[in-house]
Amino acid sequence: MRVQKDSFLLNVPVAHRGLHDISKGIPENSYKAFDEAMTAGYAIETDIRFTADGKIVLFHDDELSRLTDGNGKVYDKTYRELSALGLKGTTERIPLFSEFLEHVGGKVPLLIEIKDQPERSELVKEAAALLKSYRGEYALQAFNPFYLLQMKKYAPDALRGQLFLWKIFSEKLYHQEHESEFHDKPRLYQLFHKRPSLPEGQKKGHRTPRLDGALGRCLCARQRPGRQRHL
Repeated sequence: MRVQKDSFLLNVPVAHRGLHDISKGIPENSYKAFDEAMTAGYAIETDIRFTADGKIVLFHDDELSRLTDGNGKVYDKTYRELSALGLKGTTERIPLFSEFLEHVGGKVPLLIEIKDQPERSELVKEAAALLKSYRGEYALQAFNPFYLLQMKKYAPDALRGQLFLWKIFSEKLYHQEHESEFHDKPRLYQLFHKRPSLPEGQKKGHRTPRLDGALGRCLCARQRPGRQRHL
């Protein structure tokens, strides 16, 4: 699947976690930040993850402490517990993914990062189920390459992109970390192509992940967050 020339990824600035500015009381991944992005006509990038009771929420970090006055892991808290926390000292709350989709309602495109949660392997499936009835334009992305295989299965028509850092990119490492989750152990070479110059310490034979849906060139270049330009 290739990005078409008229895709939002090539034509529309993307507000990373919404158009946030905490100096104006607009925290990241908040409805205020999303509204600012929609007013500006920008696409919205956001992050989704599970709560302890299986709700999908929009929150970037694993830990709560940077963005709220709470502590602990997001996935250890129920949605009721999370909804009591303000974002960055404001009255903004952690949004539910389902309510976020209703709020945006297709007004601007969405770029959705599915956060890596090995202990909850059904995140991609559940997110795809919610997106099935969504009528707006969107694309999916993740660091976990196995999630791309799931995206292809559960959302075959959606553009999907592989995010990666060289230090975490290792076929052996992913098999070790996700062995209990992916019993069939799909080979990562299904996701790779090309062989660029390798960073120091990288073994020959490891290939760079294919940016499935050809998102790679535009992901970093098009994003306009609260003054950030990279994922």
